[in-house]
Amino acid sequence: DAGRAYMLLALYFQQHFRFSHAMEMYSRAHASFQREGMDEEVEWVKKRAEKIAFKPLCLIPKSTSSEDIIRFDRVPMLLAQQENAASELQHTDTDTSSHASADAGIKLTLSSHPGMALCLSDQQQHLPGWNFRNLVIGPAESAVSVRYEGDRFMGCHGGRSCLTAGASRGGEGDMLHLASYKYNNKTFSRTIDKIYEKTTTSDLIVNEDGSMSPRSRRDLVFAARLPHFFLVKRDSPCRLIFKHGNDLQTNQVPSISQDCTVSRDKILSGELLSHPGNAICHDVEVKTTSKVSGDQMRFGDVSESIQFVYDGKKLATVIDGKCKYFLTKSLGVGDATTNLYLVRDESRAIFKNPFEFGLHWIINADGSLSPAEYPTHAIGITVSAALNSC
Repeated sequence: DAGRAYMLLALYFQQHFRFSHAMEMYSRAHASFQREGMDEEVEWVKKRAEKIAFKPLCLIPKSTSSEDIIRFDRVPMLLAQQENAASELQHTDTDTSSHASADAGIKLTLSSHPGMALCLSDQQQHLPGWNFRNLVIGPAESAVSVRYEGDRFMGCHGGRSCLTAGASRGGEGDMLHLASYKYNNKTFSRTIDKIYEKTTTSDLIVNEDGSMSPRSRRDLVFAARLPHFFLVKRDSPCRLIFKHGNDLQTNQVPSISQDCTVSRDKILSGELLSHPGNAICHDVEVKTTSKVSGDQMRFGDVSESIQFVYDGKKLATVIDGKCKYFLTKSLGVGDATTNLYLVRDESRAIFKNPFEFGLHWIINADGSLSPAEYPTHAIGITVSAALNSC
């Protein structure tokens, strides 16, 4: 029947690391089984879906007492590879990419999250010659495998790839990625260091307790965060519906700009009608250049909701009565290929071409939010409304 067909599609997408697609299929299977009164199947789908409501991995202070800090299962094996690679590096100055191990690698399963592992998500960014895919916590059967070569963790998924932390080169809030290089192997090590030395770090290590840190920032470790937002299809059960979407539309102001003052009655929260008790919240501020800073968003409790104002095109966050950040997105569109974030530009260059920089948004009749250039998509998350409300 329809429910089992959706379930099979979900398993197929999961096997191919397309977790947002899998979540959508699980959501449709869940709805189908509910209509048929198939309670056992409903519970099974909910348990499967919980495993792939993927959580990105970000750097947080090691001193933080958090159960979300990730720790690996196979710590002795990972430490042994690090030590062996360091020893080899001291005795040779040849390019490690020319003698890659034929070893299948070590699966990054987690002792901190039993039954779970580091997995590739389908959320990614493309740069010239490179593809950066977010690593997330997912089911152990989809675990990423790595081997340690030279001074970095190399992926074992075909082609040349390595684990990296981006944005502020291993600073707090940076996310964990698998960076893949599409050109020949000989230039891989040189380019990962040369081209992205100011924006990423691939010099990551496993600590004695099984956590992972940038070598230069042992005071930081990777931890699971609540899922970030991306674009989904307008009819996806994973889309977000804002409680005050229509109010933002009817109470819009003539125009907003960075640091402009906004009347209190025009400001509304990012509370979600689709996911009761939750909202869009601030996460970690990341400085990308001297003029531009970004603020990651997270799915959180309604008490921490961001406050928004809308002028019919631009959505801005309001702090102390002034517009501070503007909602934007990275280039590209797809079910999970477009990252969403808040941006502030002291030079105000992005406001000269707001449409080009993804600053124009449409509030739909159902309260969902779409980019003006891609009205067939809306902001979503890998926690479907159907599963959340059960």
